[in-house]
Amino acid sequence: MSVSLIVCTKQDNVTNATQSGSLLQLRRPTGQSLLSNLYQCDKNSLPFGNTCFSFAHARDLFDFMTDYIADQEEYCKEISNGSAHVKQLHRNSVSKWAIEGGNTQFHVVSDLLKILQNSFPQLAFIKLLVFTQMNNRTHKDLQIHFREYSDIYQEWIDTYLHGYMRRQALLCEQEPTMQNPGHMCKRWQFRCSDDTCISDLYLCDEHDDCGDGEDEWDCPPVCTINGMEMFTSRVCTNNMITNLYKDIVLKYINERSEN
Repeated sequence: MSVSLIVCTKQDNVTNATQSGSLLQLRRPTGQSLLSNLYQCDKNSLPFGNTCFSFAHARDLFDFMTDYIADQEEYCKEISNGSAHVKQLHRNSVSKWAIEGGNTQFHVVSDLLKILQNSFPQLAFIKLLVFTQMNNRTHKDLQIHFREYSDIYQEWIDTYLHGYMRRQALLCEQEPTMQNPGHMCKRWQFRCSDDTCISDLYLCDEHDDCGDGEDEWDCPPVCTINGMEMFTSRVCTNNMITNLYKDIVLKYINERSEN
């Protein structure tokens, strides 16, 4: 059998950002503790890659014709609370994107658009603010990328079509805002003094889940021995075994005396 085609693949290394977790992800410091994310995006933004993205869509072919950065920033502010700005990308040269945190922001944007591609195929010709380092100088200008998505290569490709022949979309970005930690736990959870949320199932289970024992305070007794309330199953279990042993011995003595 002759081989006509060899397909090679490569798995990217996990980035530091992924290892440390996202600001927008649920946190699980222990196996029995679940914390809500500390930060959130507003209702008009998409949380992705530790930040919040939104799109300003051109109403007609001439909406984004201007290349004045200040004018483009106004489009982003209109669709947010005034805090969004045009997404910025950095590259070390014309063809090499700058590495940040083990990956490129270009790939973060590419991954986001891949996810949205099936539901929103009209997302194309994305305009961004690109900073290029050349000859010890930094040049910044508005550029159009992600012109067309290839189903064959499962990647974004830049076609030779002029960007102004299609309606463009401006990619905006804003920082996530911090939530009030006092409202993080759900109604089926118990909040510890350090704002850790644990399941109600772990209350009074004779195990310190909060770290300071507060989830074991004000618990009902496990059993009552000689009128005294006991709060550990170990004491109650030992007492039951002792009483059972006493009953067995007493029954044996009675049977011996009857014989």
